[in-house]
Amino acid sequence: RDRTIVAMSRSLVIVYGSQTGTAQDVAERLEREAQRYHMKARVVSADQYDPVQLPSEQLGIFVVSTTGQGDMPDTMKDFWRFLLQKRLASDSLSGLHAAVLGLGDSSYLKYNFVGKKLHARLTSLGANMIVRRGDADDQHEFGPDYEVEKWSQELWQAVLSLYPLPPGLSIKNKEILGSPKYRLTTRIGPCSPPVIGVNSTGPYSSSHPFYSTLLCNTRITHMEWEQDVRHIELDISGSGITYVPGDVVYLQPSNSSAVASRFIHMMGWDPAMVVETLTPSDPDASLPVSPFLSFPSTLLDICSRYLDILGSPRRYFFELLSFFATDSVQKERLEYFSSKEGLDDLQLHNNSIQVTIAIVQYKTPTRRLRTGVCSSWIAALRSEQSVKIPIWVKPSGVRLPPVSSSIVMIGPGTGCAIFRAFMQERQAIHSTSQGLGKAIFFFGCRKESCDFLYRSEFESFRDAGVIDSLAVAFSRDQPKRIYVQHLMEQNSSEIWSIVASGGSVCISGSAKKMPDDVKTALKAIICREGSMPEKEASDYLQEMERSNRLTCETWS
Repeated sequence: RDRTIVAMSRSLVIVYGSQTGTAQDVAERLEREAQRYHMKARVVSADQYDPVQLPSEQLGIFVVSTTGQGDMPDTMKDFWRFLLQKRLASDSLSGLHAAVLGLGDSSYLKYNFVGKKLHARLTSLGANMIVRRGDADDQHEFGPDYEVEKWSQELWQAVLSLYPLPPGLSIKNKEILGSPKYRLTTRIGPCSPPVIGVNSTGPYSSSHPFYSTLLCNTRITHMEWEQDVRHIELDISGSGITYVPGDVVYLQPSNSSAVASRFIHMMGWDPAMVVETLTPSDPDASLPVSPFLSFPSTLLDICSRYLDILGSPRRYFFELLSFFATDSVQKERLEYFSSKEGLDDLQLHNNSIQVTIAIVQYKTPTRRLRTGVCSSWIAALRSEQSVKIPIWVKPSGVRLPPVSSSIVMIGPGTGCAIFRAFMQERQAIHSTSQGLGKAIFFFGCRKESCDFLYRSEFESFRDAGVIDSLAVAFSRDQPKRIYVQHLMEQNSSEIWSIVASGGSVCISGSAKKMPDDVKTALKAIICREGSMPEKEASDYLQEMERSNRLTCETWS
């Protein structure tokens, strides 16, 4: 191909594979940066991109997240299957210049597994990698932004080497905002309310949820206890939804009308505004409008149902917002928040599904009350209101072993939910006199009298022989704090007997310190009970993870 003609076109495609929106956010950020280098970028989700086009692309940037235990994002699975076809020649992508940025969490064994696999596969198909693979890490002290910024600087230097700026052009000033991605038309006046809660046939997904009916919303912590945890039941009759223990149900929340109205008032917008249309400024370069949105829509409906106005902004949001600040002090503060230095200041049953939710509510260092979007929405719902809740179900990163296998379950706090489902399945099989593998459960909470979730149920499972033992750590009921890892050490021989016989260990709960503390305790048990040196115990633990005998389902 004529490289001179290609260079003059100065076009590229940014393909992203995202599960929660982070990769999309980074992809859009790269598209804005491309404008500074006079490059025309198309941003496309992997499930909307036809991989047959790859050989005809001159430059492709791939931003991909790793989910669960090294899994592909749902939006990327078909794209990946295409690349794995054996019929593709080793020089299929010899005309493509490419770069890969992976987003992941180094606390997982298969850290950035998707980015690594994609980089290797593109290389094996002949793609010319113009920059090292980027590995952005949630666990870095400055978060994934540290690697994103560092890698993107290297990327654009490589792009400029391949496609030098034409005579008379220079890199655009970073202080100048690029062109808008979308254009909208508005009017003031009435608007018919959207039709919500009408179900059609499955399969159900984020863009096509099933509207379940709320059956139960019960607080299961003491009324005077600081943490409000809810037991939720949802009616899925007639949906055809099926699930197994360990699957995840997704709920699509809304902001309250009061919160949305306050936001509109704070922004100085007219609450009677109706958005008639929202279209990409450049259909060839911009992301298409989200399929969730329908027009015309009132500003109140958009702020209630579509915008995450209570979410915690990423650093790049503050950088963009600084362009619109008219007050010099506010502009300087927003620029500070977007810098590394400012980071510290930001800190199931038949025809029903049961959910355990901790209501998020806390005060920021500035004493401002912050609440979780989904949990605060749930807390305000009442079953007698016949509320419709949009949901869909997907497999999680954890697959519990057959009930005939032995298992160690560690699930403090709301991490117990996955194991409660597993115990219910064991109970059903136990009633048929079929054999059960040995099972021990470690639960943890702060106070026995306040937040021992599902106490009577777990104790009845133990008494009925559904599980062999129940060990509970109450961290605040004595001067010295006791956590689940301490109880594991006290039950080391029992744990080792399960592990040594081929049993599994499953961890569920907060992704902060707990998973690492539990793994450290497990490694110490393997060393002591298995009479292994530390290096051999570490290898043993890694092999358990590789063979899915040690699995984690954690969240921030």
